[in-house]
Amino acid sequence: MKKIIILFLLLAAISSTASAQLWNRGSKNDIIMLRDGSSVEAKIQQISGKSVKFKNETSGVKLDELPVTDIYMIKYAKRGNVFFTKEGNRKTGEVNEADSRATLIYTTDYREIPAYDLEFDVDKIIYRSQKADKKNPQPARHVLGLFQVFMIIYPDGTSEIVTELDKVPSYTEPEQQTAAARQEELLKVVFHAVRQGETLQAIADRYDVTPEQIVEWNELPATTKAASRLKPGQQLMIYVKNIE
Repeated sequence: MKKIIILFLLLAAISSTASAQLWNRGSKNDIIMLRDGSSVEAKIQQISGKSVKFKNETSGVKLDELPVTDIYMIKYAKRGNVFFTKEGNRKTGEVNEADSRATLIYTTDYREIPAYDLEFDVDKIIYRSQKADKKNPQPARHVLGLFQVFMIIYPDGTSEIVTELDKVPSYTEPEQQTAAARQEELLKVVFHAVRQGETLQAIADRYDVTPEQIVEWNELPATTKAASRLKPGQQLMIYVKNIE
């Protein structure tokens, strides 16, 4: 009986901090998730070490700007996630192809987890990482402590904040951080709209990067050559040196 009462109080506390915002999970725009649990639909224009500039599709403002310290994550419409720590440091997330039936769990250590069959216990959340089907009727169950969960977004777009990020200690990158990741911290993101007749090599030369890097950053076909002419209007994400 005592456990039931504790669970009831816990769920009531979670509900009291729930975000009233409905998330458009089918949006074709980029999504900026703020550290207070709210979001903005956007088209990202530029990311620097201090701020993110974007077209605000929610309010209609053509050029808006937010400090990176206000942002938890940018969920790109056609790429993976980029998380921002409390100090404004970037952390690249995995590309999760979650279907519309999955509940999305966002953690305090900056991960997105597609989850199914959620169960709330006194101090933890139990979930499955796959939907049960005929081939796998009992997928493995996983456990997260409530203190590990920042926010949950359900399939219908409703959401709730479980742990306020301001109450979580600063996130520290693992010591095994790769040289490539350390180098990325010295860069900022710009977006280049391909012009008529532009080749991959010409664009690479303009930003002092290599064609191979542009192919990797934008997941272009491996067969794309330096001399290839790209589609006019195509948006390319390019990392350039951050001199701010």
